Amino acid sequence: MQAVFPLLFDTPLERREILVLTAFSGPGGRDALEMVTRAVTDGRFTVDKTIGGKDVISQPPGPYVFRFSYRGRTAEAAIRPGHVREEFVALGAKKDKSPEELARLEELKSEMASRLLPLPASDIYTAGLI
Repeated sequence: MQAVFPLLFDTPLERREILVLTAFSGPGGRDALEMVTRAVTDGRFTVDKTIGGKDVISQPPGPYVFRFSYRGRTAEAAIRPGHVREEFVALGAKKDKSPEELARLEELKSEMASRLLPLPASDIYTAGLI
């Protein structure tokens, strides 16, 4: 959102006018988008896995593609290669995780947040109008 909102308008966006299309179906991402835009509640949030690659490691950006539309303009943000670790992807996709695997996944989430949150959005995502 930090990467694309400035591309859509030069003042703060009216949150209830933002449409969201993404390949990312994770609950954390959905919750963050909902908190900022209320797009889930208002039916302006769509998951379409066809807009991303099959896997963030072999086909970047994988599911980490986000399109935001606002007042006739659309901007897209896609994660740059190298930010999502292979172990995170593999463990996140695994069905029937053991308690140890669930704990490791939480460690990996925390590690990724600690590594990425200090960076500017432009270092993490490519962004542009489409």
